[in-house]
Amino acid sequence: MENVFIDWGAIKPHTVLKEQDKSEVSTQSTLELMVLAPFNAYMEAGCPHYGLYQLITNGCIIYICNPKDVKDLRGKNAKTDKTDAYFIRELWQKEPSAFHKLPIPDCLEIQSRFLMDKYIHFMMDCARFKNRQKSYEKEFGESEAYTEILQILERRKKETLAKVKLLLEKEIEKVKDIKGIGIRYLAGILTVAHPKKFSSLSKYLAYCGYKESSWQEGRGKYNRVAKTLAWQMTKSLIMHKDPKFYPLYLQIKKDITNRHPDFPKARLNGMSMNRISTFLLKELYGRFSY
Repeated sequence: MENVFIDWGAIKPHTVLKEQDKSEVSTQSTLELMVLAPFNAYMEAGCPHYGLYQLITNGCIIYICNPKDVKDLRGKNAKTDKTDAYFIRELWQKEPSAFHKLPIPDCLEIQSRFLMDKYIHFMMDCARFKNRQKSYEKEFGESEAYTEILQILERRKKETLAKVKLLLEKEIEKVKDIKGIGIRYLAGILTVAHPKKFSSLSKYLAYCGYKESSWQEGRGKYNRVAKTLAWQMTKSLIMHKDPKFYPLYLQIKKDITNRHPDFPKARLNGMSMNRISTFLLKELYGRFSY
């Protein structure tokens, strides 16, 4: 495949230079660049996910370098889009080991993250337009236009989730014995907090908000999205009466109630669910951390 050197831009067109091109570089958007696909894409780290998604899904192989290496090679020369594309190519010519190929697991994560973000947008738009539809019906008595829009959004939402399911087919197999963990929850937690990114179970639990100490020493921070997803998964397990976690939930709730008979029911339930969330995250870490 042809080698293409890209100085990517988040809010501007990319600057593109082909390996054998002696003329000036061209400026193209990610979609315009797909006319050349598939190709070997050489670029600095940090490219937005939507750009990487387009490259990956169109068969491109991505090679990433540290922006500092390009900066060192540029030296005192002025930084421009055009010169950076040339410097990326020069770096590849002088030191090809400065680039590393984006591995398949990372490619799958980028694709699933992009699609889940897209799915969430569709989901929020569906909720928003349903509310607008009710308001419109009260005032005008009909809402045919909103019905058509909602049908399109619902269809696109289902299509997007189906693509995620195909991407995570192997991952789904690992949790098919757990009742209540659907593709939405699994894709969500693997996107926000994939166990393989953490060097220990302790750091994983802390990042998800289910350990007192912080995964970043002394900061006391955790990922709120990961914590919410873990809670939602736990709620789903209990609703589906998973044969492993549901009996454990009942036993834990009974034990906590015996120790704290004066606590409100809502607090007892919350404490029990927190314990189950911790056990669930430990289970996921064991299944996905390798």
